[in-house]
Amino acid sequence: APTLEIQSTQTTEDPIMTDVQYYYEKGYLPYSTGALTSLPDFLKAQPSGSVVNDFTRTRTEAQDFALWADIELNTIGSTVYPKYTGCGFAYRVQNGSAGYTAILTNDYVRMGACSSGMYQCELFGTVAGDGKVNVGNKTKAQFSLAVNKNRAYAFVDGTLVGQYDLYTTRLQGTGDLYYAAVSNYSAGYWSTCQMTNIRLWESHP
Repeated sequence: APTLEIQSTQTTEDPIMTDVQYYYEKGYLPYSTGALTSLPDFLKAQPSGSVVNDFTRTRTEAQDFALWADIELNTIGSTVYPKYTGCGFAYRVQNGSAGYTAILTNDYVRMGACSSGMYQCELFGTVAGDGKVNVGNKTKAQFSLAVNKNRAYAFVDGTLVGQYDLYTTRLQGTGDLYYAAVSNYSAGYWSTCQMTNIRLWESHP
């Protein structure tokens, strides 16, 4: 995928840079400089069996970043924790065994941390905003995630819906980025995930 190295936010006319500059000014990103990458589209038509967390590699790593994706959900069944279903990303994943998740559902952004091979996941509450959204099935919503050290910020259609505290003593470094689908087909709750226009801004000096 093409990567654009930016040393000044004024050197490109890419409209995503407006968000980058805004996120930097608000403190959602540590630097206004970095690298912009386009990631491949993702489609998960239907989970199989009793898999709850279904992760697919993007073959990209990031530490502090912003990420945008147009997500189209088609959710069947529960979106209530712990039987919630939706689409999004896992990030700062270390050795495939521990990392964070950010999942868009019909009614909430669910942010959490996973361990034990990414099978055991615990959700975080918000420290600002309530994480509530209203995303209908078979409609596209732009989901954006910004991560700066021990803080994560979730946006839907340009509106900040939740701010979350991450760990301060672990999972702070560079890690793998995954596409993520959370559901349990055998238990009757699952989402078709279609993600397009995926852009990643890695924020670094």
